[in-house]
Amino acid sequence: MALPELTEWALRLDDLSVARGRGPSSMRAVDGVCAELPFGSALVVSGPTGSGKSSLALALSGRANRDTRIVGGSAVVC
Repeated sequence: MALPELTEWALRLDDLSVARGRGPSSMRAVDGVCAELPFGSALVVSGPTGSGKSSLALALSGRANRDTRIVGGSAVVC
């Protein structure tokens, strides 16, 4: 993973989409998320079971794998 350029943003998401599953059972767990979080701020992600919170966290942590992967947009985490 390449290190991002230093910016004023601790987190920047631009139209981020994350899919879970493989083959015909693959589905988008997160679709089109946009957010900018400056350093020293906090972000709360909430929603019902199955809304994509864990999928988003996996993608942002860099621990996404074949079953959970970024399929669109971009995410920069400093």
